[in-house]
Amino acid sequence: TVTFTNIYETPKTSIKVTKEWYDASGQPAADPEIKTIKFQVYQLAEGEAEGTLYIPEGQSESPVYEIHYSNGQWEEILVDKLPKYADPILKTGEYRYYVVETEPSSGFKTAYKCGEGEEGEAVDAAAKDDTQTVVIVNREATISVTKKFVNKYGEEVIPDENTSINFKIYGKTAYGNPELTSGSITYANGEWSTFNYKLPTTKDNNPILSYSVEETSPTNYAVSYLVNGEPISDDNPITSGVDQTVTIVNAERVPED
Repeated sequence: TVTFTNIYETPKTSIKVTKEWYDASGQPAADPEIKTIKFQVYQLAEGEAEGTLYIPEGQSESPVYEIHYSNGQWEEILVDKLPKYADPILKTGEYRYYVVETEPSSGFKTAYKCGEGEEGEAVDAAAKDDTQTVVIVNREATISVTKKFVNKYGEEVIPDENTSINFKIYGKTAYGNPELTSGSITYANGEWSTFNYKLPTTKDNNPILSYSVEETSPTNYAVSYLVNGEPISDDNPITSGVDQTVTIVNAERVPED
């Protein structure tokens, strides 16, 4: 007696994952300070806005994968044996997969893209197979300091040509408020210059809890500070890891009655 056994192999897919790292000028970092990054894979079902952590059959936890930088480039790894369909018999409900960096690099903003697509949120970079590479993108984040004058009515005032102001940037730690850097900006050719700076996350090995900018040039104007156009506050702080514009605002003082 000859017995034939048919074994149905459920359809599988795979995705490729790599890394891109850029400095503050937007150029690929020639020697990134971190040379290993970790990520996990999320499974996205048809019609769903968000995915869930992918846990392989027979395992209790979602694997953590690593990508390494060596010989001047980031490696590309293959994550394979991923279920292709929610219903493997009818081959319906095709899954897509995206990745999330598990330990984002401090002082850098993280984005994701699929193939040559635009950078965005992780779920926006979901891929269905290894014809598209999922890219984890790190860009050095900076704050840009600029300036404006306003009159007592809140209307912007054009300063004299070559007007300059000075300021300092501080970081608050558990042991004080050390100065991180100082700078100046100038009004010339119809606009204020900007001062770009990457915020450190530690000072003298102490974690920095928050940041502040303080104008040091004496003026007869009241001084306030905006972060991305809104007043600085606990809900809108200066923070590392994201691009922000800090505007030093000098407002004409309203005489007291």
